[in-house]
Amino acid sequence: MSVAYRDAWEVMHPDEPGHTFTPANPLVTARISEWQPTSVGSVPGLLFFGSALAVVLLGLILLVLIVFRRFLGTAAWGSVVEGR
Repeated sequence: MSVAYRDAWEVMHPDEPGHTFTPANPLVTARISEWQPTSVGSVPGLLFFGSALAVVLLGLILLVLIVFRRFLGTAAWGSVVEGR
């Protein structure tokens, strides 16, 4: 199985410059608003940065737990899990 992607503009106009999906194309920017930078002052910005922060924090917590288990052994890990 193989896949080939073709640029329609390049196929029809091989000697002319032109980018189909670019912020310079007014037909693209009229329908897509994500070209503007995301700020923390908007609801989508808060959701984006909040979810990114949550992923980073969960990754750090997981890393700490892995290091804790590796260096202290499974006996210490069991006491933490069981609440001893």
